[in-house]
Amino acid sequence: MARLTVLIAQLVPEEIFLPCRSDGSSEHTAAFELVMAAASHAKTQADLWEYPVWLWWNTRALLKQLARAGRAYRAPTENFPKLKRHALACYSSQCKPLPPQSEPAIPTSLIRLLDVESEYFFRVAPARLLPSSSGGSAI
Repeated sequence: MARLTVLIAQLVPEEIFLPCRSDGSSEHTAAFELVMAAASHAKTQADLWEYPVWLWWNTRALLKQLARAGRAYRAPTENFPKLKRHALACYSSQCKPLPPQSEPAIPTSLIRLLDVESEYFFRVAPARLLPSSSGGSAI
């Protein structure tokens, strides 16, 4: 976390994007908590945003996320289909079968979501207002 804290402090980003903490993936939850803790320690003033990945598959969790955030923000992405597919291809462990599996981790139906013309984000409370993740979960 120390390296990430230093990086955030050095870069002074205006925005930080995190996978949704309630995405249903332990890796996404861990990434969210790590970045939130680092952002808090760096005392960043950046706007923090969560983006759903797996959350689209769990209507109840999606509604809870929306209730927590208060609203979703839409970003048009119709001009970026090739870029979105290239970004996904960087996650070969998700896009290609790993033995002994014969299918990739990401189902074809989820990959089709890349073809949508918008992405949605949820604003997160500022990192400086959230409790530290050490010893517990972020909010």
